[in-house]
Amino acid sequence: MEFIPTKNMFQIWHNADERKAFEDAAMKQAQENFIAELKEDGHKNIEEYKDYLKGFSSADLFHDVLDYREERDREDDWANHPDITPEQSFRRLVASCEHVINIDIHNEVIEELEAEGK
Repeated sequence: MEFIPTKNMFQIWHNADERKAFEDAAMKQAQENFIAELKEDGHKNIEEYKDYLKGFSSADLFHDVLDYREERDREDDWANHPDITPEQSFRRLVASCEHVINIDIHNEVIEELEAEGK
C-alpha cells in the first residue's frame, strides 16, 4: 500500500509515531526510486554501481559526497518547511533520503579504496 501523507513534516515533528511512519515510508520510496534510477543509468544493482564508482579516486568520490550532503540538507530543509503540502513535504524527504543512500554507498566505496591504498 502506498503511503499518502495527510500532514507535512512540520506538522508531525513532535509526534514520534507519525514522524517515524512518514520517515520510514519516505526511505522505502527512496530505496525504490534509487534502484530504478540505477537501472535507468545502466547499472543492474547496487554492487554494480559500487564497481563503477571504484573507477574513481577516493578524492573525487569525497567531493561528490560533499555535493550530495548539500543537496540532502536542502531537500531536508524543504521537507520540514511549515508552508508546503503534505505531498510536497513527502517528495522532498524522499529526495533527501535518496541522497542519504548515495552518500552511504559512496562512503563505503571510499573506505574500500582507502583500505586498498587507492
